[in-house]
Amino acid sequence: MKKIKMIAIFLLFIQGYGHSQCFDDTYAFTDSNFPSCNNQSWVMYFEDNFDGNTLNTSKWKYPYQALVAGYNFSAGGSKQWYAYEGPEIPPYQTSSPHPPLTNNITTQNGYLSLTARRESTPIAASYVTGWNPDNTPASYESSIFQFSSGWIESKKKFGYGWYETRCQIPKGKGMWPGFWLLDEDQYRFEIDIFEFWNETNCNSAYNSQRNQKNPHWTIHSNKINPGDSQCAADLHGCLGTWELSAVDFSDEYHVFALEWDYYKLVWYIDGNPLYSLYRFNTTIGQNIDCNSMESGQTFWINESWPFTDKMQVLFNLAIQYGNDNEPNAGDVFPKSLDIDYFRYYKQAPCPSGTTVVNNLSNLSSILWNTIMGYDVSVTNNAIVPPNYQLEVVASNTLTLSPGFQAQLGSDVIAHIDPGFCNINLMPKAPVQVRKEDNQLAGVANQSENSSLGIANSIVSSVKVYPNPTNEILNIELPSDWDGVTSEVEVIDGQGRQISKREYTPKGIIELDVKNLEAGSYLVKVSNKVTGKAFLTKFTRAN
Repeated sequence: MKKIKMIAIFLLFIQGYGHSQCFDDTYAFTDSNFPSCNNQSWVMYFEDNFDGNTLNTSKWKYPYQALVAGYNFSAGGSKQWYAYEGPEIPPYQTSSPHPPLTNNITTQNGYLSLTARRESTPIAASYVTGWNPDNTPASYESSIFQFSSGWIESKKKFGYGWYETRCQIPKGKGMWPGFWLLDEDQYRFEIDIFEFWNETNCNSAYNSQRNQKNPHWTIHSNKINPGDSQCAADLHGCLGTWELSAVDFSDEYHVFALEWDYYKLVWYIDGNPLYSLYRFNTTIGQNIDCNSMESGQTFWINESWPFTDKMQVLFNLAIQYGNDNEPNAGDVFPKSLDIDYFRYYKQAPCPSGTTVVNNLSNLSSILWNTIMGYDVSVTNNAIVPPNYQLEVVASNTLTLSPGFQAQLGSDVIAHIDPGFCNINLMPKAPVQVRKEDNQLAGVANQSENSSLGIANSIVSSVKVYPNPTNEILNIELPSDWDGVTSEVEVIDGQGRQISKREYTPKGIIELDVKNLEAGSYLVKVSNKVTGKAFLTKFTRAN
């Protein structure tokens, strides 16, 4: 692409038509070297249901020190002592003290909890603020921390695709949960899939009734603007009295998702597309996607765009600080961001036939490596070297030859999953957001043709545990389902109905899965009175 300079009077003319402030520079294509539309089906390339009693450290890592998001505890910022991994030995020690990770990060019954605690004895701590050329600490500072909390980030990076989590955010003043993507290799790129924080009215007066009701979406970039450019949006503006009827996202579990490709970003909650941003606009403010890009076309570029296709996934629970943003003295702790699962899908061919793997020399040291197939055979020439990762997934058979090597220091997962490429995702419809309640243009009108939906988006307050299980699967229903006839259907990875039965539960349905073969299944629970339904995946263990 070739950058074109335009005279100032023309820039002012374009901006006079209400062009978004996110679009700052003008470019033109001199050839047709830009991505075409990707209309392939969605395939699940990564999943963590947070089973077991500890975080899977082949997939996730803890912070390197207890402060990872800046050291300036200014008004509107955050201040918490994150559970961190280390190192502990001087001169490489980064933080002190070092409470156990389980103080703030736990997994139980298929849920990950990032827990904020008000420490009975405030933490008197030191932390690194500067580094030597050899990456050893150069300078330290110290402070007092009243709160501790949790943060995790993916070990590997992911690219264009669909990012999804089902979680319940904490309730209360000062809670700042986040689900976001980050890349800091050369420039700093960030996509916030959601953030929640203290809410105010248009006069900047704190309004506790708005807390946990207004998800915020932001992208950051410093490639074009060396300082930091950002494009920010939220579900509700400061006008009106929307807090009286808006959803409180801390009351139950919800599904949050992001669809990201070369041209666009679309944010979803519970299957509904709520906001979108585009990489390019025409000079009269029209969005450009893969269907409308033309060679030689002059266009505006979003200077806040994440100009990368490799980003880490992060979850954290921050505590707001300064300007009376912190929690009230009498607020009850602990409080948790509780996460049911994280899934990553990308558009790719659904593999069939036999996939033969005889050379792993192209494994990425940066991205999550997944090899998929209907039948997969890994030959004796395949080697996974130290510090590399590989996941092998087959929907039918998986063969590892005796000579296959996973060397010391590597991470290898190999398993059968009949449903990774036959995902039963419901179509979604755009949500109409009232303009007076949302001060942003382009909301919920850019993604009518998107093909991916959310499997468990209709009812989000259902818990399924333990997962995996080889005996009983507990399905914990909302209280308003007590005494109401519910239909429970089990579906295998090929979309075939395995069983269907009606229950009239009080609280929990105990589903007997002992007679199922080992593998992945879907369970659908439908309320026979309201028509509401819940659909999620579970694993029948060996």
